[in-house]
Amino acid sequence: HEFWEFTANKIASTFLANGGIYIKLGQAIATYSAMLPQEFAAALKPLLGSIFERQVGEVDHMFIRDLGGSPSELFSEFERQPIAGASIAQVFVGRTKKGEKVAIKVQYHDIAKRFKMDKYTTIFLMNVLDYFQPGVEILRFIPHIFDGLEKELDFVTEGRNAEQCARDLRQFDYVVVPKVHWNLSSYRILTMDFVEGVTLVDVDRLKSNGFDLRDIMQKIVLAFSEQVFRTGTIHADPHPGNILVRPGSDGKAEIVLIDHGLYERLTPKIRQAFAAFWHSVIIEDDATVQRSGQELGLAHPDMFATMLFFKAYGSIKKMGFNMNGPGGGHKITADMSDQQRKMMQEVREMGHEMVDSLPKELALVFRNLRLI
Repeated sequence: HEFWEFTANKIASTFLANGGIYIKLGQAIATYSAMLPQEFAAALKPLLGSIFERQVGEVDHMFIRDLGGSPSELFSEFERQPIAGASIAQVFVGRTKKGEKVAIKVQYHDIAKRFKMDKYTTIFLMNVLDYFQPGVEILRFIPHIFDGLEKELDFVTEGRNAEQCARDLRQFDYVVVPKVHWNLSSYRILTMDFVEGVTLVDVDRLKSNGFDLRDIMQKIVLAFSEQVFRTGTIHADPHPGNILVRPGSDGKAEIVLIDHGLYERLTPKIRQAFAAFWHSVIIEDDATVQRSGQELGLAHPDMFATMLFFKAYGSIKKMGFNMNGPGGGHKITADMSDQQRKMMQEVREMGHEMVDSLPKELALVFRNLRLI
């Protein structure tokens, strides 16, 4: 316990010290905490809402350069102290000239310049780790995560994603997507309606406010299922800090979706094959699991089902693999028999082959669904 606690805290402090893309990487690793010792979940939690200092005058300079005026000229009110920090930006509160309360997301001035170097440095370090410690499952997701990070630097795209999300989920009256104020937005600045709520990180506060946790999760699952299985335009970064809960007019939970920078889009062919795969796993239609898995190009469909549902499926189950077994279901421990060790090694290798075969379009969706 002490070793993993020290290691997790050291990694988290390194990510915090470097900021930028390292925060995003830490957030991504946090969503895969089921693959890691439990100490990582607690250590990486601060990365979901950290605030970093900026240079004096940096914010004003960005507003003048991008929008032609300082915050005091463009807004009737602008609070200089940020209320939240993201991996690539900070969020400020203000009011428009019309009196509308808004959240203003402002990029760090040097984040775009640092992106490529940070990316190559991180991938290099991950390759070194993989060389000395092969078989760390989470490393195989890192290149896929980086594929979408550069898109997050474009706040115009993020605004369009938010509007697409609002249109796609308009039939769910409990889903709230803040409105974009395009006249106060640019490539590096995004202004949206200010919406208050409790993050999913703060479970105690959700309970004390009288929210039904089961109701919250049912609504979240329905909303994201609509994106994954019907619209094909998917919020690919729904970590707990990006989902807020507020009371609706009926007193029940409304789900507020924020941070729409990282999205994935599935082709109809992949979406339909994935829907067939998901449904067939639930009803245990093994023939369709194998057929739809092959259509997706998966090396081991049963392993994909096991990793998606956190429960051994098909041939993986027959091997004796147990997600709640010794070693937490995926680690080889000293108290295992030789037969158990052999089985665990086979499962690991199958998992690596499955991840390597995973279509690029499904990598972020896989992360989305595991998180949800």
